[in-house]
Amino acid sequence: MSELTPGPAPGGPAAAGRPDTVLIVDDSRTMRTSIRLHLNPDAYVFAEAATAERALTLARLLRPAAAVVDLQLPGLDGIDFTARLRLEKEAHLRSVGIVLVTGGDVEAHRERALAAGVDAILLKPLDAAVLRATVERLVRRQRA
Repeated sequence: MSELTPGPAPGGPAAAGRPDTVLIVDDSRTMRTSIRLHLNPDAYVFAEAATAERALTLARLLRPAAAVVDLQLPGLDGIDFTARLRLEKEAHLRSVGIVLVTGGDVEAHRERALAAGVDAILLKPLDAAVLRATVERLVRRQRA
């Protein structure tokens, strides 16, 4: 299975006429598909990873504008992924918009997530309109 959905060449920040890349990180293939379908499939190129470690590699290669990251991942969790991304040498990677998604108690993780650099926390099941608006806001910020 390809880690990129069909579309124009990935990368960010997007060149004129080329969609931004959104990285989706979740160990559930079903959830990755659901997130992709909640977002505007014509507006973005999507890259997917089942682990934070793989997502870090993809982020370095593809320079996404935003990432939607599950809190509970095998190995590094979504907050640790964010903290590591914020320590990258490349300024673009340090500023990638991060949406953390969780099915658990948001308040139990809020302080740690915000300290790591998470931009938004959304609760599963995801509201498609809220997810779409949040990602669009973070992508616009990355372009500025």
